[in-house]
Amino acid sequence: MWLLVMLTPVNFLFSLQAGLEVPTGSILWLLILGGIIMYFAQHCLTLSYAAADAAFVQPFDDLKLFSNILISWIVLSFAPDTTYWPGILMVFAGSAYLLWSERRPQVLGRQVQAL
Repeated sequence: MWLLVMLTPVNFLFSLQAGLEVPTGSILWLLILGGIIMYFAQHCLTLSYAAADAAFVQPFDDLKLFSNILISWIVLSFAPDTTYWPGILMVFAGSAYLLWSERRPQVLGRQVQAL
């Protein structure tokens, strides 16, 4: 919360420099709807972190990156520059490794019990 409070004046100054424009009409309602959807998505993510181990939830949290890129590409026709893709691949590889490493002991444990 404090991060949002501290960044608001900085974002306002950047908006002034770029030519501040107050949204109106359908754009305003789309921004409000997007904010409500984001609020509930973050709330559900917080509940999942409270209910499950962070090592299990984190890969799904990282998948937001891919959905954001996909939505930006479909809706806004915007794709990240080539300099972003190595970082995106690192996030994907780290998430895949976490999923794989969390699954592996369970599979080995089932094999030992079966013997």
